[in-house]
Amino acid sequence: MIKRLAFILMLLSQHLAESQNWGSVQGVLKTDFDLGVEFVLTDSVHDELIVSSKFFKYVNGKYVRGICRWDGVRWDSLAGGINTHDVININPGGMAMSCIPYQGKLLVGGMFQSIGGVNATSLALWDGTKWDSLPKRAFRFTDNPVQVAGFYKHNNLLYIYGAFDTIAGQPCSGIATWDGNNFNPIVLPVSFIGSISSVLEFKNQLYVAGGFYDPGVFYNHKRHILRYNGIKWDSVGVGILGGFSEVLGSMVIYKNELYVGGHFLKSNGNIGENVMKWDGSQWYDVGFEGEQIGLVRHLIVKNDKLYAIGAFNIASNHLANHFAVYDGERWCTAKDTLDGPILSTTKYRDTLYMAGYFWSSSGDSTIHGIAKLLNDEPYRWCNPPFPVVPLTPFSVYPVPFTNYLTIEIPNNFTSNTTTIQITNSLGQIVLSQAATSYNVTINTSSLSSGMYYLTIEDTSNKKIVKIIKE
Repeated sequence: MIKRLAFILMLLSQHLAESQNWGSVQGVLKTDFDLGVEFVLTDSVHDELIVSSKFFKYVNGKYVRGICRWDGVRWDSLAGGINTHDVININPGGMAMSCIPYQGKLLVGGMFQSIGGVNATSLALWDGTKWDSLPKRAFRFTDNPVQVAGFYKHNNLLYIYGAFDTIAGQPCSGIATWDGNNFNPIVLPVSFIGSISSVLEFKNQLYVAGGFYDPGVFYNHKRHILRYNGIKWDSVGVGILGGFSEVLGSMVIYKNELYVGGHFLKSNGNIGENVMKWDGSQWYDVGFEGEQIGLVRHLIVKNDKLYAIGAFNIASNHLANHFAVYDGERWCTAKDTLDGPILSTTKYRDTLYMAGYFWSSSGDSTIHGIAKLLNDEPYRWCNPPFPVVPLTPFSVYPVPFTNYLTIEIPNNFTSNTTTIQITNSLGQIVLSQAATSYNVTINTSSLSSGMYYLTIEDTSNKKIVKIIKE
């Protein structure tokens, strides 16, 4: 009887463990202000998990200064950690934000002045026991170090990107290459660079995304994402529209298409909400359907599924709590949720690990600041398969026009609520009518020759273009 009861209890405990979505990572990370953890990275050179945050100093009582490592069994420091981490007036909370294998070592990027006693501003090499700097200095020592957000290897060059406007004393647009001896800056064809958050090759072109645009030019197609064919930079369709839109660290290739995540809304003219895909020629909505204040911070692919994490409460019209999974047709959300935003994710030993400002999962307070995904299957809420519809282009012709003007309205507008207006250079409305279909021809014979502005608008979208009558 006792043996049978023990066997039943064992099966029950296994079932409960398998039914949970999230598991804790052994150990206690002590953070300042109890705010959580910001970055979790995979050290594939030394087969360790690296955790970093400007908020924590201790792990299991050991002083680690903002960066520590886990080998699957125990936590340890990385040779003294980030030196200026606890000097609040100089550099409040340095941290590691990215890493990549480099010549048998781990190249680490982030926001710091020195690490492990080595002066290595925002770029440093880790050999498993000690830190070193690159043979050439990339950034000068300042009270506010620049951010190296990521790395990407392409055509035998290492791309370094983040938030910086010079490298090795040369102007750049937050992105540069390193050939082992020299940094070579890259200048993008836009006037404002907030940061570069993601770099990826897709269909033999290099895609660069982030917070860049031309201020005041709301319908410039070179907004927040560009591609390079080896000769010149070009737009990616209409780009990512909206004055406060941004692509975050989230471009991935999934099922041979490019998925992009961040903070962008349909109300700004984008075909999708916070997640869209690009097939090489046009954008598609994938049915993420988030909320206005939400954002997708990272996308990651594992076992033929696409995972989205960030700061959002809704995904595909279901309660999501910052996590959703996509199988190519529908989004699903886990019922076993984290109680705060997820800031970063990585794949370590075939398991997804998350870091963020969360304190528990469904009442389990051992899941604090860092968690691992045990299972995405149980208790999922899923939408039916989402019909993916391409965005039809917006076009106006002929250019210039004479007595008639034809307007092809994109299908993200609602044709029966769309209005068309033409204003002159003084801002006076000279022609106005309602659209009755997605292809409208209007009589412009009453207009004098000159420059005008065409506006099409519905309850959620608006486009303005300059037009000229001969």
